[in-house]
Amino acid sequence: MSRVLIVDDEKSMRITLSEFLKREGYEIDSASDAFLAFQMMDKAEYDIIVTDIIMPRITGIELLEKIREKTGNIQIIIMTGEPTVETAVKAVQNGANDYLTKPINRDVFLKAVRHAAQVKLLIDEKTELEKQNKKY
Repeated sequence: MSRVLIVDDEKSMRITLSEFLKREGYEIDSASDAFLAFQMMDKAEYDIIVTDIIMPRITGIELLEKIREKTGNIQIIIMTGEPTVETAVKAVQNGANDYLTKPINRDVFLKAVRHAAQVKLLIDEKTELEKQNKKY
């Protein structure tokens, strides 16, 4: 099952989303801000990152941009309680897998995570097939 990192400065949101995903069998870690998320990403590999946009010190969009500089394989779901066209456009331009608005609907959230997990699996399979193909 996929490993997910939830990044949100609201503890209640981290707990709620974690519980949704744990019941579905996902491995979950959480971080209260982007700096802690970066530290966790240095120690573990994640398939999916779910991040809020509005956080102290560094926004979810900036987190998304920095992750994309390092890798294109991690699937990222952006959440926000204050949706704007500008943030939606930035999220999509920087490769967000999905853009969800708060309050988060459990079924919509789980569907977005399942989709991100499928995309990640396909990317990993493609990468492995290309590697095997080069061998032969």
